[in-house]
Amino acid sequence: MMLSFMLGAMYQPAPRDMPVAVVGATAEQAGQTVSGLEESMSGLFDLRVLDSVVEAREQVRDRTVVAAFVLPSAESPAAALISNEAAGMSQQQVVNSVFGQVAAGQQMELKAEDVAPLRDGDSMGMATMYLAMGWIMAGFMIIVVGSTAAPASRPLRKLIPIVAAWAVGISAFLWVIADVFVGAIDGHFWPLLGVGAVTVFCVAMFTAVLERFMGMLAILPVIGILMFLGVPASGAAMSIYMEPDIFRFLHEVLPMPAAVESIRSILYFGGDTVGTHLLTLGIWGAVSLVLLVVIDRIRPPRTEPYPVDGPAAGDAAASTAPPKEKKCLRFSGNLHSRCLRSTTKGRCSCSGPSLSGEFRKASVGLKRRPPADPMPGFPGHALQAGVSTSRLGHLPRLDAVYAQDWRRICARKTAAAGDARRPGVRPGGADAERPAAGHNRSHAAS
Repeated sequence: MMLSFMLGAMYQPAPRDMPVAVVGATAEQAGQTVSGLEESMSGLFDLRVLDSVVEAREQVRDRTVVAAFVLPSAESPAAALISNEAAGMSQQQVVNSVFGQVAAGQQMELKAEDVAPLRDGDSMGMATMYLAMGWIMAGFMIIVVGSTAAPASRPLRKLIPIVAAWAVGISAFLWVIADVFVGAIDGHFWPLLGVGAVTVFCVAMFTAVLERFMGMLAILPVIGILMFLGVPASGAAMSIYMEPDIFRFLHEVLPMPAAVESIRSILYFGGDTVGTHLLTLGIWGAVSLVLLVVIDRIRPPRTEPYPVDGPAAGDAAASTAPPKEKKCLRFSGNLHSRCLRSTTKGRCSCSGPSLSGEFRKASVGLKRRPPADPMPGFPGHALQAGVSTSRLGHLPRLDAVYAQDWRRICARKTAAAGDARRPGVRPGGADAERPAAGHNRSHAAS
């Protein structure tokens, strides 16, 4: 979008019907000169005949024409070129170059006169564009950010006072940056504050209309209309007489050109055209406000934030359903019992006595030893079954054969613990730890 609008507008700039007045001692003298110039510069300039230098200077000052080429006369033997730097540096450079060559070709001396030179702090005349861009961006950002961060402020009865306060505050803040910190402008606080507040408010209302229809996607058409079309149409970076004709029409209707021309008028021309441009901004704001009233009556605005990472319909139903329960086995001594494991907890929460500390240590030792060297008296194929000891005492579900082996080991551990409490009996004797011969043969056969 930016590439299409801005590059298409400002690529290979050339004057197209740029208005220039030709002033002679008489209208006939000026007309003959215009006829000669149009033969060699057809389509580049819109040459207009005048016979008064004072009138020509006024037309240059009020931006009716870009410049005035004054022919030599008895009172002034040298030709003169009257231009307006504050109205646009790019167009002044063009007329200085072209009519300088015309005077040189006629062997005439050419004097330059500038009716509104730029300030030293803004030698390129870009302060008007950047200050207007700040107003435009402040207008649409308060709506785009506020609709997401504070959706309760979207109804008009809350939105209007918030935006009005924001418009005044941000206009004052931008003036401080441009004047106090940068020095690109000099004074004019109250006029710039008023025009800035009106611009911010009207742009915010226009953005709110599109936000009601498109949500956050409204930022795309808003930036496209107000910035990507508005900047070329403003004539701040390049004269509108050096761009396609469509931008001359947009210069009269878009908020960005109205803001730029208002700043120019305040800074350099005594606010002569501020009223016209405020009318343009007011139309945008009033129409947008009426549309907001109609839209909100038909469909009240959302005041709750969008859900973030909300569960899907299936997940919501699953979260309200009772947790599923699975069966697991836990062995305590020579006993084993079934217990319930809740999928919501992700662990086995069994009731009943837990395994003794000695058996827990043995279980950890089993897991840490390689299957090729099993614990004495413990069947090796049980290790190969992948016994998990991530939670001591809570063992996974085993086949019936492996369950019998675990019960047998538990019985031996229980017997060894009983022998330790009887005097004269050595606990954990060899017979207690040695598995039955028939048992080992059955496993060897398997």
